[in-house]
Amino acid sequence: MDKLGDNTGCEGRKSPMTDKKMLFIIGNPRSGTSLLRIMLTNHSLVCIPPECGFIQWWHGKYGDWSAKDSRNPARIKDYIDDLRTSRKIETWQLDFASLYERIEQERPEQYPSLCKIVIGHYAESHGRQVALVGDKNNYYVRHLDLLVRIFPDARFLCLIRDGRDVACSYKALKNVRSSSKYRPELPSDTSAIARQWTRNNENIVEKIRQEAAVSSKVIRFEDLVTDTSKTLTEVCDWLEIDLESRMLRYAESENGTNDEPGEFLAWKKKTLRKPDPSSIGKFRSLLSEAEVRQFELIAGKTLQKFDYPTETIG
Repeated sequence: MDKLGDNTGCEGRKSPMTDKKMLFIIGNPRSGTSLLRIMLTNHSLVCIPPECGFIQWWHGKYGDWSAKDSRNPARIKDYIDDLRTSRKIETWQLDFASLYERIEQERPEQYPSLCKIVIGHYAESHGRQVALVGDKNNYYVRHLDLLVRIFPDARFLCLIRDGRDVACSYKALKNVRSSSKYRPELPSDTSAIARQWTRNNENIVEKIRQEAAVSSKVIRFEDLVTDTSKTLTEVCDWLEIDLESRMLRYAESENGTNDEPGEFLAWKKKTLRKPDPSSIGKFRSLLSEAEVRQFELIAGKTLQKFDYPTETIG
């Protein structure tokens, strides 16, 4: 299949970073978006680096980027200096000097192209020539309008997970031992979790689907872990690429690519393992009946919207 065209760069001419297509993975925290990122970035044509929200953070200062900026060494240096300070960017281990040279060489004429150069540079630093670059950040659910304005031709892959199981994952974070400054700070109160899960997932569907020109796809975590091959095939068809077996072997270190930074693994250990269907429906044993009812009273309509039957309300 490989319909992404001649810009794949796997064997022939190396295409400019600005030619790459853009994909965003979005979802509520603790919904499996990191797992999905790793599966997809194991494709030979795809690179989605570990999370770092530099695209949204620096848009206010550099969103008006033009060809003139790309001819201004001082402007490029300012951007590189700011990029260095981006939260989590140090986990990418970028060579900022060569990134500066790449921007000078390719001379991006707009902010989206500038951003794709950064991600593409990460891919090249790992010896990869790809056709599609991406970004995965849970907090993007609060900035979808901005992302659509910046990348109107991007694709948005939305991952939904049963909110009651998400609640169990939120609560389990209290027991995670980590000194990382990036340790997630999420609510542990059932009502607060239910409100956040409802708001985030309703926002995903509303904001993405109201933009007729935006290409989006919604998948469920439960389908991803119980029928991984079928679900990834559907995603690849949507992305116009072929499913590769290495995507299913992401957990095998000798075959797969798991570039999740060590700073994040204390709460993302499952990205090192094969899909675990036993995590589905764990709320039945980990939440009390009162907690389940509390969650469903707040999030029941949204659960049902995504085909999650409620157990304590009609």
